[in-house]
Amino acid sequence: MTADPAAFRFSGFRTGKTRERLAWKRVRYAADLPWPPPGASLVLDFKAPRESSLDKLTVSVHYEMYDRIPLLCKWLTVTNGGSKPVRLQKFASEILAVVESESVVQSQAHWQRANLYVESDYTFCGMATSGGNQTTRWLPDPKVVKAAVDQCAEVGFEMVILSFGSGLNMEDPAPASHARMKDLADYARAKGVEIGGYSLLASRSVSPQADVIHPKTGQPGGAIFGSSPCLGSDWGRQYLANLRAFFANTGMTVLEHDGTWEKTPSMGWMFVPLVQYHGGGAAATLEPLSEHLPEYEAHLANLFGAGVQACYRGWRLYDTDATKAVVKRWVDFYKRHRLDRRFLTDLPVDLPAGGVTWFLIE
Repeated sequence: MTADPAAFRFSGFRTGKTRERLAWKRVRYAADLPWPPPGASLVLDFKAPRESSLDKLTVSVHYEMYDRIPLLCKWLTVTNGGSKPVRLQKFASEILAVVESESVVQSQAHWQRANLYVESDYTFCGMATSGGNQTTRWLPDPKVVKAAVDQCAEVGFEMVILSFGSGLNMEDPAPASHARMKDLADYARAKGVEIGGYSLLASRSVSPQADVIHPKTGQPGGAIFGSSPCLGSDWGRQYLANLRAFFANTGMTVLEHDGTWEKTPSMGWMFVPLVQYHGGGAAATLEPLSEHLPEYEAHLANLFGAGVQACYRGWRLYDTDATKAVVKRWVDFYKRHRLDRRFLTDLPVDLPAGGVTWFLIE
């Protein structure tokens, strides 16, 4: 790990108590509570490098934590000790690395946010933070995908499938979207890991003009999973064109779709809930993996021992060295015993009388 030579450097810190933001006069009835709310404060100071044109600038990061309440307050102050004005165009006061709070199949306009309440001095234009917070943005983090690729390469997993909440949208033809995915594809390829994603074709409604018509009602809808768009519609043709362009421009090689329901067991969509999927809470979740290692290993032994592929739904495969060792042991077991030879038989072939001829087809 190396420091950015242009980054501000830590220069000192100060601790203390919380401070009063305003003079509360208590004109009306209020509980006889201390003001300001008791707690602790911390200030971290950062200065620009001496050789920088901003060497007279100091950025101070202020924190306050309050007694007996899970609340953190943070703000920045910038002190210009130089003789020239400096314009601040924008800043990011906090980057919160949080795991997705839900993972559902159907497309929806708004995803459930992390179990955190974030509010700033610029929370306005709405009656709730979901619509009124003008400064908080929830975005996918490409570093999480690359970290998952790194773990796959470490333990021997061979494929990563990006799904809901990852930032992947194969239907988005924008060059910037393709460029982001190409960066991930190039990274995974260099690690020897295939990467692609899931595209929801069925189980959703696009429009009355594009949806499949039910043969009994003559109307859209009414299928087992509600509605489904028609691939022969204008939307369907554009959908397939978008997917072709996506794979051509990104270099990704995996497309996951909902498949047939008639299959052999090893063709099935087996599932390991590393994170919660469609509810169930902690009882249906293996995270934190190290705290549920016997249950996690039971999944690995069952699936790898039976030679069955599975979707390990989550953002990491291990969280400690002990967990990593268990995962790698079962991956190595599977790779030692899986059939990795291919046979090619030239036809026609003579079938001897009274005997059995075996053909291996892969």
